[in-house]
Amino acid sequence: MDTSNITNPTAKNYFTTNPDAIDDVMKATYAYHLNPREIDNAHYFTGEVSNCLWCNRSKLQVRWDNLPYSCQKRPTNAFPNITLTIKSEEEKYLRQLNKMDSILSKHTTINANLLFEMKRTHGFQPDDVMDFFDIISEDKRNSLLKDTKILFDNDSTLSKSNAKPKPIISINKQ
Repeated sequence: MDTSNITNPTAKNYFTTNPDAIDDVMKATYAYHLNPREIDNAHYFTGEVSNCLWCNRSKLQVRWDNLPYSCQKRPTNAFPNITLTIKSEEEKYLRQLNKMDSILSKHTTINANLLFEMKRTHGFQPDDVMDFFDIISEDKRNSLLKDTKILFDNDSTLSKSNAKPKPIISINKQ
């Protein structure tokens, strides 16, 4: 193993004269000290006495068996990049707001029917629609939400009481 990246002179001297010790140290490091979110090919142990979730080797096996110290079955995208995930969600939300803006700019007033249609048709949250119209009165917001809930409760396409059982069609093979 290459010792050029070892900066401590004592450690560098030791590993240069004892190259077999590098593997032992790496096995111990991968078994007991690495965070799988920070190091590629690290094992994912969930506790002190557990097996790697990916390769099923225990810490003792990683430390003492004859297999490589790194996890050989780690998925390529084991942990998503949280920064990219957040950025993607923010971009989706911005597109949703732009779509809402283009639809609602054609309306001059807000009522429960509009809230109902925006939620049912486009998935826009009633609070976001009310924010678009600058509805800041808590009483007005609550009244609109109450009326919108009634519309949802009475909606025949969503009502379970109006659901008609579908016939079961069976084909008898003879």
